[in-house]
Amino acid sequence: MTARKTERERPAAFWLAGIGVVSAGVAVALYIAGRVHTVNPSFSLFGRTYIAAAALKAVLATVALGVAILQVLLALWMYRKLPLAGRPPRPVRMAHRVVGFGLFALTIPIALHCLIAYGVQLTPLRVAVHSIAGCFFYGAFVAKVLLVQTRRLPGWVLPVAGGTLAVVVGVLWSSSALWYYNGFSPAPAPAGTLRTARIGGVTVLTNGRGFTLYSFGPDTAARSNCNGSCAAYWPPVTGHPAAGPGVTGRLGTIKRADGTTQATYNGHPLYAYIGDTAAGQAHGNNLNLNGGRWHEITVTAAK
Repeated sequence: MTARKTERERPAAFWLAGIGVVSAGVAVALYIAGRVHTVNPSFSLFGRTYIAAAALKAVLATVALGVAILQVLLALWMYRKLPLAGRPPRPVRMAHRVVGFGLFALTIPIALHCLIAYGVQLTPLRVAVHSIAGCFFYGAFVAKVLLVQTRRLPGWVLPVAGGTLAVVVGVLWSSSALWYYNGFSPAPAPAGTLRTARIGGVTVLTNGRGFTLYSFGPDTAARSNCNGSCAAYWPPVTGHPAAGPGVTGRLGTIKRADGTTQATYNGHPLYAYIGDTAAGQAHGNNLNLNGGRWHEITVTAAK
């Protein structure tokens, strides 16, 4: 009896190992694609870009979380673990599968926008967790689909796979939509101490958090011409700046149309860019958006 049981377990173990390799391959392929491709922060999601795209993704992610919760409830009903639900009728199993594929379809536009607009990033921690969880989700989904088609597996396998998918959806939601709803703002921290960093072989000016700072072609030394929706995409650096190590230019301030104080460098009003989601990026350089050309602020080393 023990020998027969071992023979039955061996093919199941091989199947599980093979499915694990395939799913890991999917996750790793997405990770590599996200790391090597050139990001395009202006890529649209159903016609929406930047802040508007982030708001739409927060809504879609929240809907996906609700669908994932429904999926878990249906699974509990199927396994007769749902209190007070009674015996599940036949349509429950089909509904479970339909809801699962609906969840997958709902995540595709979100993931596609994340991959093209931002790629896979490893800083800061929230973004790193979100990026890696996103890659893992699709590997886990492939594993779940293959497991459903596989017979003679241990009874715990499918519930664990489904539960893992639901947990990952929760992680993705909490590291994106929850962050957005908890007061995400495109505005950078007050100017504080400005610094320099080497980005793309060039020494550029950054704010205190290491984010690249930009100038706007239509601006003058005394006036910012980036207001309203423009300022939502290119948040002004506000407050009175101080020069950190390596900052050699002339610092100053101007008054914006809304009365706030904006920092300047060598007569250029300073801005961050919402497309830069981590220190060390300069995705806004040389973009022609919001009525003019944007340039990273380069810094000449002191002699």
